[in-house]
Amino acid sequence: MSSNRPSPLCCSAATTAWQKLPPNMRGSLYMLCGAIAATLMFATVKALGGRFDSVQLVFIRGVVGVLMAVPFLARAGGRGFHTTRLGLEVGTGVLGAIALVCTFFAVAHMALADATAVLFTRPLFLLLLAMLFLGEAMRAGRWLA
Repeated sequence: MSSNRPSPLCCSAATTAWQKLPPNMRGSLYMLCGAIAATLMFATVKALGGRFDSVQLVFIRGVVGVLMAVPFLARAGGRGFHTTRLGLEVGTGVLGAIALVCTFFAVAHMALADATAVLFTRPLFLLLLAMLFLGEAMRAGRWLA
């Protein structure tokens, strides 16, 4: 649902230019920003990994993530927190946190190139797990991708 109330940035030149970009270009820029953010995050984890525990680094990342999400959550109001599967949401969050602790531990204690190479194998494992647990059909195109 869109509101008739204008956002504070609606009149700025940057917002207007952003809205004029094709959706694929905006998506590409979002992906580029995400890759840069991930690189900065892993470099920070590598630098701080010797002084802080992986759990502490995940906590700090969570706090920063919540602070960055607050404006979007405030705009969504209560709709941003509605769920009909609370147990599944909590389970997903717990497993995600465990995976992030393991990832941060690997980045902090392995060579960064090796940890990155291992992280790049994630889609292969996700394909296998989706096939085993979700009954996904795996055609040749997915395997080639």
